[in-house]
Amino acid sequence: PLPDEIDWSHLGAVSRVKNQQSCGSCWAFSATGALEGRYEIANPKHELVEFSEQQLVDCSSEEGNMGCNGGLMDNAFAYVMQHGLCTEEDYAYEAIDEPCRNSTVKEKARLHPHDVTGFVDVHSKDGEAMKEALQSGPVSVAIEADMPDFQFYHEGVLT
Repeated sequence: PLPDEIDWSHLGAVSRVKNQQSCGSCWAFSATGALEGRYEIANPKHELVEFSEQQLVDCSSEEGNMGCNGGLMDNAFAYVMQHGLCTEEDYAYEAIDEPCRNSTVKEKARLHPHDVTGFVDVHSKDGEAMKEALQSGPVSVAIEADMPDFQFYHEGVLT
């Protein structure tokens, strides 16, 4: 049986808290967070690599993302599988839509297209599938924060 919990932050596979600012790029932060953790697990250097959310904001429109106007993690993963992903240091976050810096992507990609072989969507109500996914590393999640429970939140734990 799978354990009921696992904390990847204690195992060095979760990056620092980041700020998307006023750009609607939560999808890019979710995708890079999962990729950062999975990359550390596959290449343990005890120095977590931070990947570029800005590259996803600027460059993944052909996959269906809309930069600071929203996107989907699946589209971000599909982009990375085709083009790779630079580090935050090489393609820094600016919190605005910019033209894609293709030359930077080609020269400096740390995560290469062949490094990401696929992704799977797990339904939020499938607890066993979620446990199984979490056994191999951090996962990318989306929260629909425009719901009334979030808009009128005051205190406590949402369930």
